[in-house]
Amino acid sequence: MKIFYKTTYYFWIVTKFIFGFGILIAAFPMFLLKNPTSVAKTGSYITLTYAILLIASLFSARSKLLKYFTGTLSVVMGLSLIYLAIKAKPVSLPFTLLLAAWLFLLGLFDLLQISKKTTMNSRG
Repeated sequence: MKIFYKTTYYFWIVTKFIFGFGILIAAFPMFLLKNPTSVAKTGSYITLTYAILLIASLFSARSKLLKYFTGTLSVVMGLSLIYLAIKAKPVSLPFTLLLAAWLFLLGLFDLLQISKKTTMNSRG
């Protein structure tokens, strides 16, 4: 599994960056609503916190605790999405399952502590 992540290292970094900023952009309008429900407000805070953690884990590559935390959170969110896809029957099941698989794999990437240094050493 580490070989897969080492060969696709930059893919995971770029998609983590895009996903983090995408979540920030998507969660921000919820804070502009006048009377959001408590579930919507809680969901917005959780997604906003997750996005900040994703972006912070990109810029603080030396923090193992942060990578373990974001990795665990990504795996849990991926598994939760799979559960919700089975129970709630979303409009786009393939997209939901693809997003869940991506979150799960991103979490494994963080949990395995793949770094640029180990990527460069394994090639040469």
